[in-house]
Amino acid sequence: MNIQIVSKPSRNFVFRPIKESDVPALVSLYEQCFKDRPSEKYIRWRYFKTQTGTSPAMLAFDNDICVASIMMWPIRMMLDRKEVMAGEGADVMTHPDYRGRGHFVSLAEMCHDLATRCGSEFFFAFPNDISLPIALRRLNWDHVCDIPRWVRPLWVLGTSPLSGLAALTSLVWSSSSTNGLRLVAEAPGPDVTAALAARREETRGTCRVKRGREWFAWRYHADSDKDYRWIAAYDGSELKGVGVWRFDPTTRRVFLCELIGNPRSISAVLDGIVRAAYRLKARTIDFPTNDLALISLLKSKGFMKRPGHHFVVRSFTSKLLPANIHWSKAWRIYGGDIDYF
Repeated sequence: MNIQIVSKPSRNFVFRPIKESDVPALVSLYEQCFKDRPSEKYIRWRYFKTQTGTSPAMLAFDNDICVASIMMWPIRMMLDRKEVMAGEGADVMTHPDYRGRGHFVSLAEMCHDLATRCGSEFFFAFPNDISLPIALRRLNWDHVCDIPRWVRPLWVLGTSPLSGLAALTSLVWSSSSTNGLRLVAEAPGPDVTAALAARREETRGTCRVKRGREWFAWRYHADSDKDYRWIAAYDGSELKGVGVWRFDPTTRRVFLCELIGNPRSISAVLDGIVRAAYRLKARTIDFPTNDLALISLLKSKGFMKRPGHHFVVRSFTSKLLPANIHWSKAWRIYGGDIDYF
């Protein structure tokens, strides 16, 4: 990235765009904020290997210590059938010893500018309860709606035989039928997956992530270090449905990322994922979405609504965008759109 942003030190703090040499410092900041130490491979995938290159990201340093950060994944969006570049906000972090000094607002304003220079016409994000009121008051973010989580309980009582019996009994919510489809636990090619996603998408007036070939090839790449798993549904040799999910052994939760296809194929894919989660003794399956068509299928499989994620937007342009990003009913959001996997 050749874009330069001039930053002024605040006391001994320096604000600047991320460089690849910052990866170890950013890993340390993750560990301080989330008590989890991601691999450097994961950070490089997340920040430097997106479908359009380096993510716009701003860091704050106290000498050689990274004390705060914010980044925006560059994402191709479809707004009323027209492609528009956007940035998805993520990794808003402040070192515990440096909180309360306004780093979040300062870095966010600089990252807005950086993302605009990189071609983003608007921004969206899923801030937590702490960031939301500050962003609404100081950064002109618009809280469009909340995206609910849909949760399917399984081994909620632990891994005891009694819990297993309860989980097995709960499978009555999921049909054992594959609807005449053949389920395969491996990823189809990104071209055929993208073609299937394009056939399903609503277009008129909607706002959604463009699930093209490059998006699938990047979003679920092995470099993400998340062990994503796939279930594909075929009618003969024709791909009819796709599901992407992962299992977190620490929390014993399954995170469902993609459900693509017609209702018949999604139903079969969901059954396959529920049974796989049961075999892993997963406590729950989690899937955030506001897509009414998917919600109907989820309810039929025993998923229950739970509080989810705040959803905010901000336009970076004075021109009229092809669809209304401030209208909650225009948005179709689910799974892999939300950066918490």
